[in-house]
Amino acid sequence: STFSNGLMKSIVVSLLAVGALLSTTDSFSPSLSTHNRISVPLVSKTPLRALEVDATSEVVGGHGRIGSLFLREYGAIAVPRGVAPGCLTNFSAPIIVAVHAKEWNTVLYSTPPRRRDDLVWVGDGLLSHSQEDSTVVVSHFNVHRVGSDPVISPDSPPTYVFGKHAAATAAVLTKRGVNVSMVEAWTDICRLAAQRRQADRSASTIEEGPAPKFKLVPIPAIGLICRGQPKTDTNDDNHKKIQSAIVVGGGIIGSSIARALSQRGTSKVTVYDPTPVGTTTPASWAWLNANSKPPHHYRSFNQLGLRGWRVDPLLKPLPTWTGTLVRTKEERVLRGGYSAEGPMGAERIKELEPEANFTSTDNGGHMYYYADEGHVDPHDAVGALRRDALDKGVTFVCDERVVGLVRDNKNKVVGVKVTSMEGDNTIKETLADVIIVAAGANSSDAALGGVPLEHNPSRTYFATPRKAAPLLKRTLLDTVQQLYIAQRKGGTFVAGGGALKFGLSSTSDEISPEEATEQMIEAQTLSQTLAPNPIRNSFFTHKEEAIKPMPKDGYPILGYLEAGLYSAVTHSGMTL
Repeated sequence: STFSNGLMKSIVVSLLAVGALLSTTDSFSPSLSTHNRISVPLVSKTPLRALEVDATSEVVGGHGRIGSLFLREYGAIAVPRGVAPGCLTNFSAPIIVAVHAKEWNTVLYSTPPRRRDDLVWVGDGLLSHSQEDSTVVVSHFNVHRVGSDPVISPDSPPTYVFGKHAAATAAVLTKRGVNVSMVEAWTDICRLAAQRRQADRSASTIEEGPAPKFKLVPIPAIGLICRGQPKTDTNDDNHKKIQSAIVVGGGIIGSSIARALSQRGTSKVTVYDPTPVGTTTPASWAWLNANSKPPHHYRSFNQLGLRGWRVDPLLKPLPTWTGTLVRTKEERVLRGGYSAEGPMGAERIKELEPEANFTSTDNGGHMYYYADEGHVDPHDAVGALRRDALDKGVTFVCDERVVGLVRDNKNKVVGVKVTSMEGDNTIKETLADVIIVAAGANSSDAALGGVPLEHNPSRTYFATPRKAAPLLKRTLLDTVQQLYIAQRKGGTFVAGGGALKFGLSSTSDEISPEEATEQMIEAQTLSQTLAPNPIRNSFFTHKEEAIKPMPKDGYPILGYLEAGLYSAVTHSGMTL
């Protein structure tokens, strides 16, 4: 978030493991990598599943011109910002390095040692013996813009390729019209690379000697390794070993943080939340997605969240991976590393979801299908996280609420002030090494740090299908009508969106039973326009309303607001 931009440098790019960044064991803390070119416009459909390890190659620098050439290949995936190369593919899969040669040293030491022989160095940097077991491409072609084909001068020498993945790399380049020559000896490729750089005095090389001052930080829950960089301030109290933590809020974010902290060995974790699953979570339709979330690092952040849902042993049985059919007003540019298809015609839409109806209005639009997406029952998700956290020693306090912060004589936050939910106004203090505010919309309360939020009222309707009701195969989202419908594992339909917010505001008063019935009828009528047969053969049972937290710039607020006080607020709570 803009509000915490300076704090984001201490964030691991996986909110499912956000507890890891609160229990750093030394002066290192997870940080964002310097490799900021990570995605690229692709053809309309790619077979990749969302960050599962069935990718056939990785591309460091896939957002750049040269990297885009390799990212267009079947099964190629861009390495997200901050993630160590080699995490997203199996052993012996090539890892294309398509960044400026001055970054080669960083890439080398960011890659786990057992994967370094899979690195494919593409460019015109000078070589060192640390690259002798990997693959080297001395390029004699250019790519003028991202996603375009290579350009080769008629009098240019061939592009030389050497090493472990030489044959596979040569095949990719040859397919794109590049003249390739295979090189057998290390000394020969070094000579050719030196000739390539002879006219440029700013040649970069991988320096022999000590590694850069960062380390690799494993996040075993989702099978990733992130880079850790040393803090410039060695006296930073925020990154000392945390023995105790208080989490304010026990929804999907707070419960996930509490569980992650307990997994990392924090001896005392206490969660304050008087509700069974949080205040916002019950009204969430719990869509798991990463589409249309620019810029590229925020999109990759959400893709990592999807990866967590797929590989975490506790969470992976819970989602329903339906894929999402989306109608948009404007045509979209599809990005790499994420399964996307479209724009599509009526025949393909009918094939994917026979019960969908995206033609009931005259507003037009464009249709897309995102196969890697799904949804989850938020009650099941929060319940699973809480039970696992309880088993690991986390304490959940449901009969008290947090009303303020406790500070020491240096004004550092060292605890919380709590009062009973039973009406007793007595205030007591509870101390901890760090206070994590994951209270959703309540995080904007000045007593909890006052992060800048917009309070968006939300309403979700629930319907039970009759025996004859057709089932929905896909999640449906119509951004033109502002309407969504999904069907959960137990059969319940979930409907919501701006079209169903009639009469709703952040200060809505109680309504009469007659008004509630009228709203239910109107909601069913509107929902039928998107899925006529399933909704017509169902009956709407109830609705949930909540105020959803929305950081003012739309991006997650993650980081220390001040010494001892950490904030975790996001609109993409279920995905992340």
